Amino acid sequence: MPAEAERRRVRFAVLGPVRAWRDGRLLELGPPQQRAVLALLLARPGHPVEVEEIVDVLWGDDPPVSALTVVYRHIGLLRRLLEPDLPTRAFGQWLLRGAGGYRVEADPDSLDLLRFRRLTQDARRRRDSGAEDLGVAQYVEALALWQGPTADGIPSAVRAHPILTALDRERHAVVKEAADAALRCGRAGALLGALRRCADERPMDEPLHARLLQALSATGRAQEAVRTYREVRTRLGEELGIGPGAELRAAARLVLGTAAPEAPNGGVRPTPARAEERRSTSPDVFSVPAQLPADLPVFVGRQRELALMPTPDGDPSGGAAAVVVSGTPGSGKTALAVRWAHRAAAGFPDGQLYANLRGFGPGGPPVESALVLGWFLQALGVPPEQVPADERERSRRYREVLAGRRVLVVLDDARDAEQVRPLLPRLPGCPAVVTSRGPLEDLAEGADDVRFLTLEPFDADEARDCLAVRIGGDRVASEEDAVTEITDLTGGLPLALAVVAARAGARPDFPLAATVAELRDGRADLDALAEVRTACDASYRALSPAAARLVRTLAGHPGRTFDVFLAASAAGVPVEPVRGLLDEIAGVSLLTPAAEGRFARHRPLRVHAAELAETHEDADSRRAVLHRILDHCLHTAHGAVRTLSPNGPRITLPPPEPGVNPSSHAERGTALAWFGAELPVLLDMVGRAAREGFDRHAWQLAWALDRLLDQQGLHHDHTDALRSALEAARRLGDPTAQAHVHRALGRASARLDRHHEAHAHLRRALELFDELGETTGQARTHGEFGRLFDRQGHQAHALYHREQALEGYRAAGDPVGQSGALQALGRTHTLLGQYRQALTRTRQALEPLRGLDEPHAEAAVWRGLGHCHQHLGSHQRAVAGYQRALHLYRGAGDQYNEFRSLVWLGDAHRTAGDLVAARAAWRQALAVRDCADLTAHGPLPPVEAIRTGLRGLGPDDEAAASRPTLRAVPGGSA
Repeated sequence: MPAEAERRRVRFAVLGPVRAWRDGRLLELGPPQQRAVLALLLARPGHPVEVEEIVDVLWGDDPPVSALTVVYRHIGLLRRLLEPDLPTRAFGQWLLRGAGGYRVEADPDSLDLLRFRRLTQDARRRRDSGAEDLGVAQYVEALALWQGPTADGIPSAVRAHPILTALDRERHAVVKEAADAALRCGRAGALLGALRRCADERPMDEPLHARLLQALSATGRAQEAVRTYREVRTRLGEELGIGPGAELRAAARLVLGTAAPEAPNGGVRPTPARAEERRSTSPDVFSVPAQLPADLPVFVGRQRELALMPTPDGDPSGGAAAVVVSGTPGSGKTALAVRWAHRAAAGFPDGQLYANLRGFGPGGPPVESALVLGWFLQALGVPPEQVPADERERSRRYREVLAGRRVLVVLDDARDAEQVRPLLPRLPGCPAVVTSRGPLEDLAEGADDVRFLTLEPFDADEARDCLAVRIGGDRVASEEDAVTEITDLTGGLPLALAVVAARAGARPDFPLAATVAELRDGRADLDALAEVRTACDASYRALSPAAARLVRTLAGHPGRTFDVFLAASAAGVPVEPVRGLLDEIAGVSLLTPAAEGRFARHRPLRVHAAELAETHEDADSRRAVLHRILDHCLHTAHGAVRTLSPNGPRITLPPPEPGVNPSSHAERGTALAWFGAELPVLLDMVGRAAREGFDRHAWQLAWALDRLLDQQGLHHDHTDALRSALEAARRLGDPTAQAHVHRALGRASARLDRHHEAHAHLRRALELFDELGETTGQARTHGEFGRLFDRQGHQAHALYHREQALEGYRAAGDPVGQSGALQALGRTHTLLGQYRQALTRTRQALEPLRGLDEPHAEAAVWRGLGHCHQHLGSHQRAVAGYQRALHLYRGAGDQYNEFRSLVWLGDAHRTAGDLVAARAAWRQALAVRDCADLTAHGPLPPVEAIRTGLRGLGPDDEAAASRPTLRAVPGGSA
């Protein structure tokens, strides 16, 4: 093959993740260090990078003795990857040796960096020749090549090298000149996305932010421009101690005008607006979250602290936007925050947000702010696919959604100020209460709207009340001396007092003096944390040996709540004896009954259990417990999947460890409820299994969660779990596992519009399934390819893959798969405007389902028929299709799709001219939406759009009042 043709077979990317392709196939590059070597070479295409410089970048001042050998090995492996047929010791076409180093030979067709530079030069020439509009188009094309920061994914120390940081600076400079050109020719919107990304990466770059303000204003986003200016001004003050410079202030005055008059100290004061007006500028969200944990029924004291908390109309002494509640473990920080939140909730009609930030928790590392922002945005109604990937974008969108609303925010167990800062609304009507072990004093820097409250231990009166509500006022009054000594020994910490009260309550015939004697034994070790540990140990020592062993065993479970079946599996014993042991543990308040068959443990109690396990159980025993817990989660999840999709795909699980008792969920409702309660723990378990060497559990548990996470729109969580699963499958060397995970990752990546990743994963899945001779796997992968091409607007390619999927399902004898493939073909024909072909294919999708118990699959077909008939103008048949789908979804207890079907049914009735029936359908949709929590299941039609449609029907008339309630009928016409 000629050298030039060979050269065209390989492409590189360094503007974002470091990647390489051969013959259109994404190559799997080696470890981060090897990718770092390639990144350095790609950053200087055509110019040698000396070996000594590569060593210096990789290891700094302390390179290993083998450093040169390692570099040569990386170069050799890269050459083999790019040119697998290259003879030994041959030089190759791409990585060349010379001038004491190595260089990459590339051109604009093979390296994104060179293409970026060529497009930029072309844009400048057009700009300078007066064709500025055409120049902007080329700037946009050039900047679209950037998929993130330069060489994203390699070690941060390498990314900080001047070779690579220079490329980021080059991009930022191009963004500025492109923005200037776009503003001059009235195309600011074309550069808005690039400006936002660069502004996030360079938060102190005032010229860049000045251009962003102008672009926002030019595209009708004046309110966002106001917020952006205020954020920049605050950041400059907090981090540099300076105000905005002349260029940024001038941009603010120029573009904001009367919408944002300048305030003292260089700030911008938004023009006052009524709440209704502010709401109208917020994104079209509709959810009212109610996330507060249950209030403590025996809460006592803290009246002074409660009086200092914010009120719905602002803080009584100055309008604090946030209150930080700090104190030692067990001082009742969470109880205080939750009690205040419940008392104040009525004054915040737009909802309450709550997050446990796990700053000091034993269940894993602190929760990243970006993750919490994603949860909050979805809780507020932002569809998962619209949640930005970048943390700064998420924080900006979070404040946009909250602007003009009254939402209460509780941030529990924060690690530090950096974790909290992105989560503080700092908006009128949206106060936040933060709990933390530390005072988080850094939050006060550059801000005067944060109050700090330190919880002191209970005084004597409060401690007495705390004991009295738990063991009775008469008993407390009869042993005043003992109560005083208990207060002294526990330091007055509410948690310690509660545990002591539980111990005393479990032995009503024992004097409180006996409890005092037990507590006194550990007095020498009392300090802020030991007081809680002492109280927990007092309860722990009261347990039977079997119950005490169960406390230590449950330390292996990371979740806050669990059911009796998991506890039995963790212990490796039958369920019935465990019920009694859990009741015994709950009797001394080391567990709290949370719901029927479920128990909860607050964080200090989990810490206590973990310390006991570390002290009393060897590493092999703890690993055996984790193995049983993973088996329980995996087999229960797999069984729940079978219940939800009895004719769906299967994988083969090895038998669980002896003593494991998987939960059984024969009903769809209980299966969905179990997944809803356990999903956070199951996601955590995927990563933990991969970290702890349980690779089979990691990929199989991710597979069991695949459909649920996809249907609920939790695409970021889905992708993270699948990435852990893929690493595990590769370590196992299991091609079947890898094929399944690659296919699932392809779909999850497509959901996030990461189309290049999606194509790479699906191609690899197809190759593996082909090698395995797995017909069903090939069919499912072709189906995912069809979905991906539909998303990209390539319907011709989509049709090809849809047909391949159908043939595969037919060959495998999979009726549910055949039905799904036929429905998918119908959807693709619909996208092409070929509605009769779509109707034919969708009708055919009913036949494979005859005699099967697959209500969801059948409902999806009828829903598709409704769409087809609606496009063809057959409105009565469209109504019949939607009614049949509605009947099936209701029978399956699927309120999410019941809601969506009612919305479509109302639209079909309106189009058919039956306004009374349309009104009835939409009202029922709103009723379902109001009485069910549907926000976790994926994007929903906007409630306001439904209400607008109702208003458009005109006022109710007598016919509407006398019309019988709409009912979905079992029949229907295809």
